[in-house]
Amino acid sequence: MPKKSQVDTKKTVKRVITLVVLGIIVLFIFNIFSNLYQGHKKVEKLERKMNKLDGQIAELNKETKKLEEKVQYINSNQSIEEIARKELGLVKEDELLYVIVEE
Repeated sequence: MPKKSQVDTKKTVKRVITLVVLGIIVLFIFNIFSNLYQGHKKVEKLERKMNKLDGQIAELNKETKKLEEKVQYINSNQSIEEIARKELGLVKEDELLYVIVEE
């Protein structure tokens, strides 16, 4: 029959092992929750960045559309005629050009 001190020692060892295992489990669970929290924060940050980029894309699409419309207008006959009249002083065959001279 084992002595009382041996039984107490075995109980103490079992308690220590149990506490160590529980400590490891608690640390493991804490680590899991910490990683989940960090992952959640990272997802939120990426979502904010994505929303910002979506806004920038929308603005760039508007600007692109305006520029395409401007290019289309510049390539139109109306625009070419307007530029020829204003910048080059050209007129149609049946038109007269009056030049006002200021003194």
